[in-house]
Parts: sequence; C-alpha cells; structure tokens
Amino acid sequence: MPLLTTPDSGLLDTIPAGLYAVQVLPKGTDPATAVESDWLFVAGIKKFDPQFDPQSEDDSDILMGGWASEAGTSNGLKVSVEGLYKGASDSGDFVPDPGLTELIQAGRGIGDRDMARHFRYCRLDGIEDNYQGKFLCKVKLTGGDPKELQKFDGELICKGKPTKIAAFAVQAGSSAGPLSYTLALGTPSAGDFTLTFRGETTAPIAYNAAASAVKAALVALDDGFKASDWTVTGSAGGPYSIATPSGALTGSGSGLTGGAFALTPA
Repeated sequence: MPLLTTPDSGLLDTIPAGLYAVQVLPKGTDPATAVESDWLFVAGIKKFDPQFDPQSEDDSDILMGGWASEAGTSNGLKVSVEGLYKGASDSGDFVPDPGLTELIQAGRGIGDRDMARHFRYCRLDGIEDNYQGKFLCKVKLTGGDPKELQKFDGELICKGKPTKIAAFAVQAGSSAGPLSYTLALGTPSAGDFTLTFRGETTAPIAYNAAASAVKAALVALDDGFKASDWTVTGSAGGPYSIATPSGALTGSGSGLTGGAFALTPA
C-alpha cells in the first residue's frame, strides 16, 4: 500500500480570532418591527467569544460490554465579552456609547424584561458565524485603579435557539448617534400626546406644551440619559424639533382633540 503524503499546512493562511461587529436593540424594541436605525453598535469590545455549549447524558447500559456512550440532550449559546467603557466627552460630561449603555444597564436590571436584550453579531472576515437572538446580559463594569482605564466584562446567554443571519452592513463610525425629528400636531383644541423612546413611553404631554415641557417628559424616561443628552426646540404647541441621544423616536396623538399628529425624521 502506498504511503499517504500529508499536505504542507505551512502554505495555508490563518486568520485573527474575535473579529466581530455587535449590535443591540434598545430595551422594549421588537425585532420583528425594528428598522436598521434601531440597531445600535456596541463600542469598546476587546474580546467577543461566542461558544455553543452542547449537553449530553450517559446512555450506556449493561449490554454494551463496558463501553461508554453519550446521547445529546440540549445545546446553548454563551458569549464571553470584555472591553473598555467608551463614550464621548465633547460637551464636557462623559456620555457612554449608546449601545454599550444598553449592555451595562441590562446587567443592572432585575427580571427578564430589564436584563434581556436582542443582539446580533457577525464576523468581519467573511466567515459565516453570524447570529441573532435574545440574550440575558450578565455584564458589569469592573473595579480598578484610577491609573487604569474603566473596563467591563461578563457573559451573554442566549435564551433559546439563535437565528443564523446574513452579515449586516458595517461602516466606520457607525455607532448610532443623535437622530433628529420634527413633531407637528396640527391645530388640536385639547388633549395630549405621548412619545416613545427605547421601549419607554412618556407621561401624557399637553397639546399646547412648551418645548421645555416636551423635553422634561423625555428626560423623565428611565433610559439612562440626562437632560443634556436631549434637545427640544420650537413654539408651544409645536412644531417641535427633537434630537434624541441615539435611536428611533415614535409617538402617538390618539389623545388629541382635532389636529394631525406627525412625527417625521428631519
């Protein structure tokens, strides 16, 4: 029998590990109705390590001559993640990256609604390792010395079977920033309206509210952003110009008497 000739693996290329782009949907956003602008890139990641976790159980019996056997019972997907807590400080105060904010806020929640987010990730080198799913976030900021950079680490645990997806578009500097909207109410005679951001809906806002009242209602949302992150201008009763910290803004004018509620991207 002729001897087999082994291939020269030195002629093959290798690739770096961990080349992933990661996106998250804001709390309360339904992936079935989400648009591309709803997905936030997560900045600062230094390590992203998705691992499937197959489980098995011994299914051997006395008639197998002492040979072991395993039967597959379940599988899961866990992602180890760590990185640097990044953001912008152009205005003086440090404003964390919006996608990273979702990750950290989820890790501080209680219960599934607060602790779970929809994530999707894709390889940046063309390898088909791209998935989307709902993940429990067990991610936290880590302690350290003032001379060190602030870091985060933890684990994302997929709730059920992830969905294999095609790679999504990734552009330099594509972490979602402020989005601008124009809100017009028409000429209502009474009533109120609401605005919704990242799954949180404002208290009813009067039809003739000043821009400062509209901003106050948005600032009151439990979304991790401060007053300085929002910009609302315009006359009492509108039209208003609204700049969100990051992500889509929706609303409802069902509580208005007359008028025509219209919220459109600027």
